[in-house]
Amino acid sequence: MKTNKIIMLLVLASLVMTLFSCGGASVYGRYDDFDKYTMGGGETDASISEIEIGWLSGEIKILPTDDEKISFSEECDDKTDEKTTMYHRVDGGTLYIHFAASNAGRIHIYEKALTVLVPRDMLVSLDVSTVSASLTVDGVNAREIEVESVSANVDISGADNVTDLSLSGVSGELSFDGKVSGKVDIETVSGGVDLVLSASPREIEAESISANVEVTLPGGTGVTAELDTTSGSFRSSADYARSGDKYVIGDGALRIECDTVSGNLKVDFFK
Repeated sequence: MKTNKIIMLLVLASLVMTLFSCGGASVYGRYDDFDKYTMGGGETDASISEIEIGWLSGEIKILPTDDEKISFSEECDDKTDEKTTMYHRVDGGTLYIHFAASNAGRIHIYEKALTVLVPRDMLVSLDVSTVSASLTVDGVNAREIEVESVSANVDISGADNVTDLSLSGVSGELSFDGKVSGKVDIETVSGGVDLVLSASPREIEAESISANVEVTLPGGTGVTAELDTTSGSFRSSADYARSGDKYVIGDGALRIECDTVSGNLKVDFFK
């Protein structure tokens, strides 16, 4: 079974929870070029095509706006200072947003809510890393979406122009409702996956431990699902033919490759 990425996720989760959960405090690490960052939220009229976010504790909301600029702000019930407030930087066409100052050291774990307002079809790439901060993306498109999460739920909806989607999570639910034309790549540990796809992507690859993977596709979509599993099973609302680890529905055009330990693969269809 190809579980190298899953093992890396488990190691990362263990390391992150050790570093970021120590006596009610967190250790916020270093990121490059901190001297070029600005403290606090703001807005930018620059031609932004990519957003990268690193966030610890609380929630992240990325929502559409009718404005032609991106705006971003945080809310926190606790008092923040120059170490614990958010920082941002624009470099070329990329907007970087961080939870706190670079190399802030041991700080109290604040629950901070980040809101980013983005013109619906502005982005080429959206990259979010989150620990203990739920992520909601509603009605914002990006050709490439990549999310890495630990102890956080991820909910992406209304994205109907995505080329490639990558979701990785430990101890959190991962859900996507929209359209992906290229590859869907999923890695999860102890968190369910729910993909509702309005059109058939080029391919889906998923790896899971102690987590079920559910995929809903347009009616009439042909599927060839290859399931390599320990203590898991394949389920579908449609008739299928089985040959070893392969399950074929209709013409079998869409390839789904799924590796699981204690997790099922379920393929359903819109009625």
